[in-house]
Amino acid sequence: MLVFFLKRSLCWYGGACFCDDHTLQGYVFMVKMSSMFSSSKSRGSHEHFSGYSSLLSLFTKPSSFFFLSAVFITIFTWQLYAVYILIIARGIVGNNNADTADALVMFVFFAPMLLFIPITGYVVDRFSRKQVLIMSRFCSAAMVLVFLVPFARANLWSLLVLHFFMSVATVFFVVARNSLIPNIYDKNHLLYANIAANVMRGLALATGSLSAGFLANRIAHDQMFFICACLHTLAGITFMQVRVCVPTTDSKRAVEHGSPTSLFKASMRGLNYLKQDRYLFVLILCRIVMNAVSGLQVLYMAVAEQVLGLGSFGLGLFAALRGIGFALGAFVATYLKSLASTQQRIRLTIGLSLVGVGFVVLGLLNDRSPWLSGAVVALIFGAVACVNVVSITLIHRVGRNAFLGRVLSVDTGLGALMQMTVSLLLGLVLGPHTVIVTSIASGLLLTIAAVAWSRLAAATFSTHSNA
Repeated sequence: MLVFFLKRSLCWYGGACFCDDHTLQGYVFMVKMSSMFSSSKSRGSHEHFSGYSSLLSLFTKPSSFFFLSAVFITIFTWQLYAVYILIIARGIVGNNNADTADALVMFVFFAPMLLFIPITGYVVDRFSRKQVLIMSRFCSAAMVLVFLVPFARANLWSLLVLHFFMSVATVFFVVARNSLIPNIYDKNHLLYANIAANVMRGLALATGSLSAGFLANRIAHDQMFFICACLHTLAGITFMQVRVCVPTTDSKRAVEHGSPTSLFKASMRGLNYLKQDRYLFVLILCRIVMNAVSGLQVLYMAVAEQVLGLGSFGLGLFAALRGIGFALGAFVATYLKSLASTQQRIRLTIGLSLVGVGFVVLGLLNDRSPWLSGAVVALIFGAVACVNVVSITLIHRVGRNAFLGRVLSVDTGLGALMQMTVSLLLGLVLGPHTVIVTSIASGLLLTIAAVAWSRLAAATFSTHSNA
């Protein structure tokens, strides 16, 4: 039972430049129309359409378009890859041990996020973040091709070793991607840059989940791995087209900005920086609570499978609705004009609380309506997207560029630890007759955690706002 509910987590875990004056003609008309609407006499209407205009303007710059496209391709490709890895692992061990194989695949995916916390942060802060992104995609393409060799899939352990290295490349991608955004956007566009990146992430999750479910029984393993290698290569080439307006920290600038060349000293200095900056520390805590939701995803999968009895179709539907909700939630964040600290604390608290309330409602619905339950799932991850956009934007605005990689490396590692912990706890308590009760209890606990975080952060946010 423990490993059964761990297996659902693997497939669901998962910026731009204004240096040039070229435009993508396909979006120019949309931006002009948005600008026309924004001239409305109503102040509220003006701000509303101005936000959409700013968001759409990100797609009028080739460099911005390439960055967001590469993010979409990478996450979409991972969804395809993850499904096929699970299928192969189950085929090796047999149906009787399928749950154990799923749990091992998930563990190997999360392990590098914890083990490589000091290394990823050091590399991302020490070298060009754009180059780290590019190399992570080319390395992923090369490692996927190794799966075409028969011995790579001969037994479970060789499969897990290759999967481990794929996960390492993914960790570098996640940290470098989040750290690079302030280097290619100015502060006035950070909010919209993070909104656009999260919209692309949500669309990739939705389309990737649907595509993986559709292709799983139609394309052979070798063919899919070759497709994934091509897509990773395409993502790397696309990242190469991104222009960095604010130089990332290279070996020379690292010393100038106080980042030592020693891995140990750099890691300790990054931890001391995070410890001294209480505002950043509180934001990381908020994101840890948010990452608990990724562990709670096994709940809505259990609701679809056990309570609603939807089978594979229901699992795919709920996964797609999760991605759609994430994209729409990020899009709704265009209404968040002010980034004042006190207001953002309230918004983060409301977002986290809505997620908790969503899981309570999901449990109370029982088996009444699959589509209503799916809508609740979409709303849950819409709230998650808003929290993610606001919290990462605040980190980008207040964090020092020289330490940003190490800060976000800690964020990624602790987030992975939270997901693993929640998944393990759910595996201990979930059963055929406890899904509804567990969903309600988890929602209440998450709401309490949101309120507790808000009280803890109140003084810090108030002090930072006054400063």
